[in-house]
Amino acid sequence: MKDFILKFNNVQFSVVVSLIAISLIAVFLTLSTIVLVIVNSIYLIYFVIYLTAGILLIRSVKRRTYANMMFYMVLLVIGIIVSFLQLFSFSPIGVAIAVITLTLNIYIFICIYSLYDLFRNEELNRRQTTQGQSQQPSSFHTPTVVYLQNQEPNQQTVFQHPPTAPQLSPPVVYEK
Repeated sequence: MKDFILKFNNVQFSVVVSLIAISLIAVFLTLSTIVLVIVNSIYLIYFVIYLTAGILLIRSVKRRTYANMMFYMVLLVIGIIVSFLQLFSFSPIGVAIAVITLTLNIYIFICIYSLYDLFRNEELNRRQTTQGQSQQPSSFHTPTVVYLQNQEPNQQTVFQHPPTAPQLSPPVVYEK
């Protein structure tokens, strides 16, 4: 009887251990699935934001304005920071990928920033020229008509003293 109880206890113990192991594996798989879903959701949100920033960047370049380029540059700075933090990983492949990503992100940031600066300077120059034109009197744009006295439409003016510099013929004005 004692052997039967020991065998029953061993069987019962192995069943309990198996159930605990299966439960722990199920909990681990559930937690890893939840973590995986959360990580993938974060990546999905990041890529949707990155896609939106790319569309705004293309739109800004097409319109030659700097208004929406800052959003893309902020995402590049975040990418540079993440790539820099990846440099401290212990795997050589991770470090190599981080160096390549960091180099590309810095290069793209420099290109986008120079384009941003170019478009900003163009817009500032446009604003200055439009402000300068709006401050001038409106009579500046109206043409001035010169009427010469006692002159026929096809007659040329004769100068008494020869000019020292080459002279253009005087304006021809027709009477209405």
